[in-house]
Amino acid sequence: MIATAIGALLSILLPLAAGSAIVSSLWPGSPRILQIAMGTGIGLGLAGATWTSALMISGSTVRSLIASESLLLILTTVLVLRRLRGSQNALIEKTSQTARGAEVAAVVLVVLFGLCTAAFLTDVSPHGGYDATAIWNSRARFFYLSERPLNVLPYLVSPDYPVVLPGLIARGWQYSRTNTVIVPIFLALFFTAASVLVLTSGLRLIVSRSTALLAGCMALGTPFFLDAGVSQYADIAMCFFITSSTVLLSIADATESGAMGLPLLAGLSAGFAAATKNEGNLFVLAMVLAQLCLLFWNRRWKADGIRLVRFLIGLVPGLLALAAFKAKSPMPNVLFSNMTLKTIVSAIGDEHRHFSVLKGFGRDLLFFGDWWINPLFFMILYAILLRIAQPGKRFSRHWQFPAAVLVIMICGYYGVYLFSPYPLDWHIQSSLPRLLVQLWPTALALWALVVTRKAAA
Repeated sequence: MIATAIGALLSILLPLAAGSAIVSSLWPGSPRILQIAMGTGIGLGLAGATWTSALMISGSTVRSLIASESLLLILTTVLVLRRLRGSQNALIEKTSQTARGAEVAAVVLVVLFGLCTAAFLTDVSPHGGYDATAIWNSRARFFYLSERPLNVLPYLVSPDYPVVLPGLIARGWQYSRTNTVIVPIFLALFFTAASVLVLTSGLRLIVSRSTALLAGCMALGTPFFLDAGVSQYADIAMCFFITSSTVLLSIADATESGAMGLPLLAGLSAGFAAATKNEGNLFVLAMVLAQLCLLFWNRRWKADGIRLVRFLIGLVPGLLALAAFKAKSPMPNVLFSNMTLKTIVSAIGDEHRHFSVLKGFGRDLLFFGDWWINPLFFMILYAILLRIAQPGKRFSRHWQFPAAVLVIMICGYYGVYLFSPYPLDWHIQSSLPRLLVQLWPTALALWALVVTRKAAA
């Protein structure tokens, strides 16, 4: 057991080194906790994307491991040598120092998270929830145990689902040399904790310390958020990539100078979201549309145009991994494969379907998070009263980008349910709460920016 656990820990060392080097290279002087938490997540995304791409090309898990580890090692070496020859940006380094107090508090939050998850794990199966057992972990076992893993692709449950997360799990098992439950548990807990750390430490750069810590506490105190992590759902990895990408571009929007590497990092994270679950494609579309909306609204053609181009470049690694998978397993998406003009027109004109979707959204928002008392109403009420009570105060305007992303995502979900071929009530009840969990830290970031009284420095 000890050797297995050591193998699982070793599997994260190269992603940690490579990801931290990427973050520190593209964002010099970034807060240390962000370099570690966000960097490790991006490193894992890059490892999973490379591993699965190599698997689709070579059909060998051994060659996949060699390809992913070689890329991570080369990337780490090049970036570290470049950093040793370079110099830190003094302005951003100063900004980093201001976030150090929040970093300590964020670590305390993660310790509390560990205590909470230890309690949850006594009641939850170590193999995770139903989706983890039936889809993500079972795919990883097929990849790890099969001599010809590509032959099993057409027979998987939901064969159109991307395979970066199962690839990451199988890669961890190669390090551990056994298909232990430790690897998927460790990955799930990491993505859950890292989502909170990125939210808290990232917000601290653009809002007050108390507001950033309150947002982190709200995320960490959400029962269903913790349950999704302990259940090893892919939604928690999606949550990390969505949160990282949105927070990064919010920071870039609020700190105009010295932030040109942030869109690249945001693009990397969004691309890995697309390679993790199908709704990641909607998120990429939402990020692009939100940036285009702000581009035309603010009319900062050059600055925002360059930012969008850099974001699109960052998408490439994740989208290449998704394209490699689709080339080998061109299974149609069940939600859209049977969609015709007739069914679209029929669904749009069906008042009952619209009512059922709105009813489902209202129900799941009302009871979101499995809270004893849902805090959403009080958060919204506080933001409204704060704006009314202090009309002369200068509030931040940087809430516009995360607000646009959330609106587009919710509209996208609405459209998917409206045209769903499944029984509507079942489809909404079985999936919408997990989709909302993916967006929950982003919603908290939006709330933090809305109630921020000072303009970003």
